[in-house]
Amino acid sequence: MSRKSRNKPLSKVITIYCEGESEVAYFKMLGRKYRKLKTIHTDKVEVKSLDANGISILEEAYRQESNKGKKSEEVYVAFDRDDMRDDEVARCVNYANKRGDKILFSSISFEIWILLHFEEVGRQYTNEQLTKKLSGKKYFGTNYAKFKGNSYDKFLYDKVTDAKKNGDKLLKCNANLISDNPYTNISSEIGNIFQTEIF
Repeated sequence: MSRKSRNKPLSKVITIYCEGESEVAYFKMLGRKYRKLKTIHTDKVEVKSLDANGISILEEAYRQESNKGKKSEEVYVAFDRDDMRDDEVARCVNYANKRGDKILFSSISFEIWILLHFEEVGRQYTNEQLTKKLSGKKYFGTNYAKFKGNSYDKFLYDKVTDAKKNGDKLLKCNANLISDNPYTNISSEIGNIFQTEIF
């Protein structure tokens, strides 16, 4: 009888359904980073853009999972608050909890998580303010609105440790997904998704 290797990666499929191309580009960068560092223990982390938000992205993720031949063992749905009211966000949380899906949520937008790669965040921003700030020389040095969806490797690949630290610090102060702004819970989930403690 042959022994199974203890070091063999788990046969686990994780799917991240994203609101837009920025999230897709970012999570694909993390996939490349952790495969290269050989810290990833999943056979596959699939990242898909659904071009939807709020309850509709959760419903579409459910539809896509239902139509798969082999369903994902874990499903994450990444989206932003944008203009959703508290009751709409609460509805999304309840829907995800009933399905067993996990939400990767940012208020006001995913760019708050991107900013955490460069600095701590303790104040609210509008989408316009975040775009303007990230366009600055200290950050992307280009029109960030036009950059979104391109490869983040050059800018963020070596800054994930900072984002994790800054994100965890933000979550200690702003832990309420429904009402807090700024808020993002991505720092609490990337270790689970990519099975790593090295950021």
